[in-house]
Amino acid sequence: MSNIKFFRTKKQKIYWVLSWFLTAFLMTLDRLSKNFVLDNFKNGSIKIFDGFDITLSFNRGVSFGFLNFSQDRLFYILSIFIAIFIVIFLMYTSIMFKKGESTWFNFFILAGAYSNLLDRFIYGAVIDFVDLYIKSWHWPIFNLADVFIVFGVFGLLGRMFYHDYFRKD
Repeated sequence: MSNIKFFRTKKQKIYWVLSWFLTAFLMTLDRLSKNFVLDNFKNGSIKIFDGFDITLSFNRGVSFGFLNFSQDRLFYILSIFIAIFIVIFLMYTSIMFKKGESTWFNFFILAGAYSNLLDRFIYGAVIDFVDLYIKSWHWPIFNLADVFIVFGVFGLLGRMFYHDYFRKD
């Protein structure tokens, strides 16, 4: 058995636990929003205000409807790759954490990815509903999990840029 501890300090342990609470909280927000839309918006689009509708959509692709597969086999292959990515990203997050690096943005990505993967297994598609548009141009329909993923990715990119730009060599 290894003598290497996962948590070097009590503060690090608290940070790790809070990170998982953040993940659970974000997943809960996403799950509740999707359940609300499934229960209340089955009959087409509902206009909230100009430029924003709630439109129930079942997405068999990835974020924002990209790679939308109608064939079951391709959908399941994509789902398996997403599950593998989540496992690898969780291992990467653990390594970052052990090095003492901030992993908050990673947990936003994990929350969104877990929640959308759960949709794939429960519904055979990801539940999307946020429909933003200007006149006749529509952004691809998305959900809160997609927002969490995008926020996490931009946060990671921003952090990498910040560290590279301000690194003292």
